[in-house]
Formats: sequence, C-alpha cells, structure tokens
Amino acid sequence: MSRSSILAATICIALSGLSLHGARSSTVEPERFKLANGLSIILRPISGAPDVVLVTLYAIGGDHDPEGRSGLAHLTEHLYPTAAAGSTPARSVQQLMTHYPAGWNAQTGTRYTVFASVFPKESLQDELSDAAARMGDLKVTDSDLMREKARLVSEVGNMFGGFPPLAALNHASERVRPTPLGGRRAGLPDHVNAISAEEAQDFSRRYYKPANALLVLAGGFEPVGARSAITEKFSDILSGESVPSPYPPGEPKLGGTEEIHVRPRQRDATPQVCLAYAAPSPDDDNYAPFLVLVTRLWLNASKLGLQPNQFPVNYAPLDNPEVIAVVVPIADDETAAQTIERLRDFVAETVEPQLSRRDIVATNNAFSFILGLADMPDPVLAQNPYGVAFGLGRRAQLGINPSELAQAIGSLTETDLRRAAGEIFARERSAVVAILVDRT
Repeated sequence: MSRSSILAATICIALSGLSLHGARSSTVEPERFKLANGLSIILRPISGAPDVVLVTLYAIGGDHDPEGRSGLAHLTEHLYPTAAAGSTPARSVQQLMTHYPAGWNAQTGTRYTVFASVFPKESLQDELSDAAARMGDLKVTDSDLMREKARLVSEVGNMFGGFPPLAALNHASERVRPTPLGGRRAGLPDHVNAISAEEAQDFSRRYYKPANALLVLAGGFEPVGARSAITEKFSDILSGESVPSPYPPGEPKLGGTEEIHVRPRQRDATPQVCLAYAAPSPDDDNYAPFLVLVTRLWLNASKLGLQPNQFPVNYAPLDNPEVIAVVVPIADDETAAQTIERLRDFVAETVEPQLSRRDIVATNNAFSFILGLADMPDPVLAQNPYGVAFGLGRRAQLGINPSELAQAIGSLTETDLRRAAGEIFARERSAVVAILVDRT
C-alpha cells in the first residue's frame, strides 16, 4: 500500500474532469461510537468490497517528540507493527509484507500516526485481536530496536538525500515548517540512535492507547458482529495518558535558496528544485480558496513539461496537510536559478486568473473522494476501502466537516481567492531548495 495512494487517487479524479456530484450515494452511513476507555470507533461497511481495512489512528506525531529525541514517534511507528504483541512474535518488515499481501501501511505525520492493514473478511476476528494486543501490550526489546533503528535511519537517508525529488521536498518542507526543538521530520539519525528500548517502550505504553486512538473499519464486514468483537477485545485496555500538547514548529526560513549536495542511490538521478509554501489549516478562512488554487496547480502541471504520470505539485491534505510544494528536475539547458524562476512564474500565472464557476466544479471533483465532498455509491468506494477508512479517520482528526467545506467552496468570491493567493503564494512566503547531485 503506497503512502501516496490517496494523493494519486485525488489527482487522477482532478485530471479526469469527471463530476461525481449527483452520484447516487449508498444508504449506509458510518456508525460512530466510543468505549468507556476513550477509544473512538468508526464503522463503514461497503457492499461488494472483497476485503476489510482496519485503520488505527493516534493523535500523536513528530511534534510530540521530546528535545533531543526527534524520531521517537517515527521509531514507535516502526516498532508498533513489528514487535511482539499477544500471541504474535516479533517480525521483520518483510514478514509483515508477506502476512498482508493485499496491503498494509504505517506512517507518522507531525501530529498523527496511522497503522493500517488489508485482509480477507474471514480474518476479521484475528486482526482485531492482534490490533488490541498491540494497543494493550506491545513488547519492545533491544533486538527490535536494533532492527528498526537501522531501517529507520536508512529510510531517513533516502528522504533527505538518497532520492533527489524526495530530498528536495523534505528539505524545503523543513524550511517552511521546521520541526520543533531543533529536530527534523522523521528523526535525526543521532537522536534516533540515542533512544533506548526502555524509552520506546514507555512512550508506547503511555500514549499509544485508547484515550488517544481512533479505530476505523471499512469494507466487507457485518457491522453488528464487528461492533460486538471490538467492544469485547478493546474494552479492557487501559485508557493511557492523554497526549501532551505538541511543541510548536520552529521559525520558518523563507526567502533565498538553499543548495544541498547529495550522493543519490540511483546513478541516473537528476538535480531537483523545490518551491514550497505553508498550507492553511482546515479551520483557516483561506482553506476553501486555497483548495481552488491547489486544483489549478494540479490541472496546469502539464505546463512544466514533465513526463506523463508525474505529479510535480505535492499537496496531501490528509497525509501532510501543512505544506504545498512544486518539485521539478533542473533541465539540462537550465541553471538552478532559471528553474526556480520558471517555477515561480508557473505559480504566479496559475493563481492569477479570476475565480470562475469552472474552478468550483474542478475543486469539488478534485477533492470529492479524499475530503468527502461528494456522495459516492458503494461500487466506487469498494475500489479503495483503505481510502475510505483513512479519509474518515483523518477528517475526524482534523475537524473537517465535508458538507460545511463544500458549502464554503460553493460560496467563494473573487475577494476570497485574491486574499488566499496573496497570503499563501506571495514570493516572500516561499522556501526554495536546490538538490545538486555529486557524481564523484
């Protein structure tokens, strides 16, 4: 299961031009309930779905890492599905992939962590038992720590150097929204290597508990039986401690261009440029007009001259909602400075036109699935039950009300669009990173 699967689905809908509004919706509404220990649950059966998706979301992420321990939440994300729990022994990521051939996912954001698995409906009871064991009694050992530290440090190396497009995006994101307390998103290697098994165990024991958790089940299951099984398996787990307030991000480093030399993993890797901006939160007045501008950037991305199926405009409203960025390779006949100016011109020309009815329709299409702006029939939802479950959970965490957001988009004015364009995409509000490739 790709971490960018939902973003890719969103972009495909945006580029298709197909309006999903007016599609006949399923009569099934998500069921929401809460256990006495604080665990929140959302159930969304999907008629015709061959599999079931279990998503567990925690309201904790990188912004909660203590000083000198950036990457603690990320390391916990690695340990949570691989350490021993209940009757399941410790396992490697390769064994995890074998166990879930239909897909699985684990990722850490700034203020959330998600664990997800896709499995046949016949395995529901076993999967709920395993999820309850991980929430209730995860057993972290030194060998687990050694195994997952090595994997994490390698992953972070790829994020900030091994793959130039990813490195450009992550370095620019760090300039737009610096990780709190002098850390770095996903973890500085020195910080990660300093974490002990006792620290990791204590962190998960205190916070990865029902009081901070949201469990979402979507797909081909029977809701009465699922509700009963969840209540039975999760009710006795201790609530845990409430997650403390997140640390505030560092001061943005805007303006100028940071040049970073890397030695990529691929011999044919090319230098890259990233132009990044801070994205508004869902409760910001600029959020609805911002989505219109994002949609324009997606639809106009072909003007950047890239190959088909390349998506240079990076904005993931549920996965990574804090930053929007444009990443492109430096052309053979351009300098880094020329590529940067080309990107600036692309953004300025895209956000400049006046608001039109076409903008509203395109935005509703682009975000219909991921932000729940359109009612979709179960045969459509059955094609991506992970997206259904993750979307329900993250929208709840972010406080996004789809009907209110759709109304806000529909009532936008030119004044709203000009304000958002000026406050979000002004030149002085951007951060630029050029990733240069060392061949020697």
